[in-house]
Amino acid sequence: MMRTMQALGKARQEHGRWYVRDYDAYLVEQFMPLLGRARRLAPSEENYQQRVVTSWLSTIFGISLRTNTDTAIEGEIRNNVDDINRLYEDLVNLGYVLRPSEVEALRRANEERISGVQ
Repeated sequence: MMRTMQALGKARQEHGRWYVRDYDAYLVEQFMPLLGRARRLAPSEENYQQRVVTSWLSTIFGISLRTNTDTAIEGEIRNNVDDINRLYEDLVNLGYVLRPSEVEALRRANEERISGVQ
């Protein structure tokens, strides 16, 4: 399999170790689900090694668990920040919230108006 991916330019071997982008490995798993399952049950990658117990419990007993690793926490924080940014952009686009540059422009215009009255 790795030799085929290497021939396609999707994998490389250095010092006896194979390297494949996550995206390419994911594509292969989608077409060959048994490879994906084997990758999770006998992991060589750190992120799968952190979840090996939950992978086995899920495969054998159908138990769905989520591990609370540092990587999982960081990913959840990133997702939350992305959601907040999308919400903020929606509110700006709908006219409910001003961008900081717009607030500053209004502040300056208000100061000029006030100073012109005196």
